[in-house]
Amino acid sequence: EVLLRKDIFEIFEACNGFKIPFGMTTNGQLLTQENVKRFLACQPMNLSISLDSLDAVIYREIRGTSFLERVLQNIEFLMDYLKQIDSHLKVTLKTVVNRKNLSELPALAAYAQHMGVSGIIFDPIKRRREPFISETISEFEDLFSMDLDSLSEVINKLTRMKRAGY
Repeated sequence: EVLLRKDIFEIFEACNGFKIPFGMTTNGQLLTQENVKRFLACQPMNLSISLDSLDAVIYREIRGTSFLERVLQNIEFLMDYLKQIDSHLKVTLKTVVNRKNLSELPALAAYAQHMGVSGIIFDPIKRRREPFISETISEFEDLFSMDLDSLSEVINKLTRMKRAGY
């Protein structure tokens, strides 16, 4: 989580000062009102927020934490604040597609449209983890194993939604 760095805003300010384009990917927990305002003052080019579920139980199972409500509140503040200051910052949601959230992907796409973000990125979970982790982790394998017919059905639904303007 980039916002855990004590010096992150100094880095953002330096990028802005030197006209270096930058953005941030965050889990959204620390995207507080103060941090949103400080980040936007540095004139970033984009912001991506990880959001793997809209269901608190599934979110906790995937993320290992219970801060979904806070993340959703932070996204709401961010999007409202962007309208207030007439900013055109590109905000995207990033969802790691896995067995636990597969059926939720259309609802996440609808949420993205409702919130007015630029888009949602569906990033498939990847089995290959080396060089970072070489051993097999049962919890990860559980997330990876998906029914291919269900995956195909969700992809078709998302495709129809996209054609309908989502």
